[in-house]
Amino acid sequence: MLRRLLVQWASGFLGIVLVSAVLNPHVTLPPSDTPEYWSTAAGFAAVLAALNSLVRPALNAMLGPIKCLLTLATLGLTHFLIGALMFWLADVFIEAIQVDSFLYVVLGALIMAAVSVIGSVVLGQKPDEKRS
Repeated sequence: MLRRLLVQWASGFLGIVLVSAVLNPHVTLPPSDTPEYWSTAAGFAAVLAALNSLVRPALNAMLGPIKCLLTLATLGLTHFLIGALMFWLADVFIEAIQVDSFLYVVLGALIMAAVSVIGSVVLGQKPDEKRS
């Protein structure tokens, strides 16, 4: 569990740094040559990891069969939109990050998802470990 949180945090940290570089000036953090930049990125990654570990499973459980049907009907788009919702909620909690519009929330979530997949492969579970 702790390892999974650390992997999520590290992936989120690298992801938000990449998002702010790629989507600048639409997704902005404090200036990159300041300590606030790094603490904001670390804080965002921590909030996003917590949301993905606590709120996302609760949301999936509450939506239950409706989410299952929507996921099938939209070919997985619902899963991605929940990821965008988590990105937006993390942005709401961390005031130092500014995102211009929902389009950039979705684009940021897309970049974060790609970085998360790569981070999970590089830093994640070993193939012989069982997921608990």
